[in-house]
Amino acid sequence: WRLGQPKTMLLLLVAAVGTYAALEDCDGLNKTVPAKDLHKVSLFIMGDWILVWSVSDSKTINMENISSSHVELRLHPDNTTISYIERNMFLSCTTYNSTVLIPSEQSVMDIVAATMDINGVVSLFNDSAKVEFFESCPECLVMVYRGNVGQYLLIYRKEGHHQDIEKTKEAHSDFKKLASCQFEHGFFLCVSLSEKY
Repeated sequence: WRLGQPKTMLLLLVAAVGTYAALEDCDGLNKTVPAKDLHKVSLFIMGDWILVWSVSDSKTINMENISSSHVELRLHPDNTTISYIERNMFLSCTTYNSTVLIPSEQSVMDIVAATMDINGVVSLFNDSAKVEFFESCPECLVMVYRGNVGQYLLIYRKEGHHQDIEKTKEAHSDFKKLASCQFEHGFFLCVSLSEKY
C-alpha cells in the first residue's frame, strides 16, 4: 500500500454511503408523514382532493383509462380511523369506500375494510393494502398505495386548486423523481389528468 490509498478508499466509502442516503431521501421528496405528526396534518389532509398525476408498477387497474378521480378524506370521531372514499370514472363510475386505520407508531396506515361500487353494484374489495402520506405543498396530497392490485403513487390537489395546470406542470420533474425512488423495478407512467384538457 502506498501512503494515501487507505484514505482514498475511505473517502470512496464515505462518498458511496452519502450517495445511498441521498437516493433514499430522494432529494427531500421521500419524507413520509410520521404517525406522531398525523394529528398535526390530519386537518390538512382531510377534505376533497382531485387526482392530477399518477404512476403504477401494475396494469391490474389501468390508470390511463381514468378520466377523473375524486377522493374524500374524513376523520372519524374516534380519531383513529379515516373514511377514504375514492370515485373514479373509467368506462363507468367506480367508487371505493375504505376505512383507514391511523397507526400509533409508524407512518404506514392499514386499510382495514373496503368495498367497491360499480354502477350501483357493491362488492367487497379484498385488497390487503397500506397507505403512506408524504410531506408536500399545502394544496397537494402525495400518497403511495401498496396492495395486492399493485403499487400506486397518487398526486392530488385540493379541490379548487386542481385546475392550476401550470403549478402541476412545474412539479412534474419532482413527481417523476419520487416515482423513481418509490418503484425500484420500474413503473408505468400515466398521462397526467391535467394534460387531458
